[in-house]
Amino acid sequence: MAVSHIRALQKKHDKIEARIHEELGHPARDEQTIKKLKLERLYVQEQLEKERLQTH
Repeated sequence: MAVSHIRALQKKHDKIEARIHEELGHPARDEQTIKKLKLERLYVQEQLEKERLQTH
């Protein structure tokens, strides 16, 4: 179960990362959206770390 949860979190992290890069490349980028996405990415990273520590 933990491994599948880690994979799901990693996929979520990757999707957020892609959205950040997409938004940064947009000529009329929305700084609020970027900030929100970065905070969401940080939250997912923290969840990933907790999961990884629990599985080891």
